[in-house]
Amino acid sequence: MTEPMLRPARPTDVIRFSRYVLPRFVGVVAELEGRFIGAGVVIWGDRNRPILCLEITDELRRRPVFLHKTTLSLINAVAPSVDVLYTMESSSEPGAAKWLARLGFEDAGEAVNGERLLWRKSSLH
Repeated sequence: MTEPMLRPARPTDVIRFSRYVLPRFVGVVAELEGRFIGAGVVIWGDRNRPILCLEITDELRRRPVFLHKTTLSLINAVAPSVDVLYTMESSSEPGAAKWLARLGFEDAGEAVNGERLLWRKSSLH
């Protein structure tokens, strides 16, 4: 099975997934044979909170180890510059709660656009 490639996310990639103005961000886009299969981005959004956002396609869902390692590398990339990292648990994503808990995220006690907001210390070390 061919492995996906990662490239740095560009502003045009983030605009594709952002419902708001282009925020400050860092991230990667996963491509397989030149086709987009997913993205992982940390966006400094509401109240300048760093929020981990993932765009997961069925193709990427079939590669859970790649997805997990990529997400961990993104978390580790921002760890030196943030104390807390947030994410939103998608109610439409199967297994989101269990996977995000395994990544160390906990309920933040609030919702954003109807999705549960989670947080974790940026570094577990």
